[in-house]
Amino acid sequence: MLQVIRILQSLELMLLVDIDIHQQQFFDLVNIIREHADVFPEWHASAMEELYIPKLFKTKSRREGTGSDFFCNFAKKKK
Repeated sequence: MLQVIRILQSLELMLLVDIDIHQQQFFDLVNIIREHADVFPEWHASAMEELYIPKLFKTKSRREGTGSDFFCNFAKKKK
């Protein structure tokens, strides 16, 4: 996919000239790859994909039935 190639080239150039890279750029790149399983089947078949699956957390409330669900988009850390 041309968009991914351009993003990777841009990030590589930024690293070569010692420009700070905001981590959101990496998140955006991973999201593009996640949304296009047909274009990146190797990535989706790898163990790497599991590191980027958002976790679902449940909040508990003092009143029954008022808890909520939310996603956390942080990658899992290996132990």
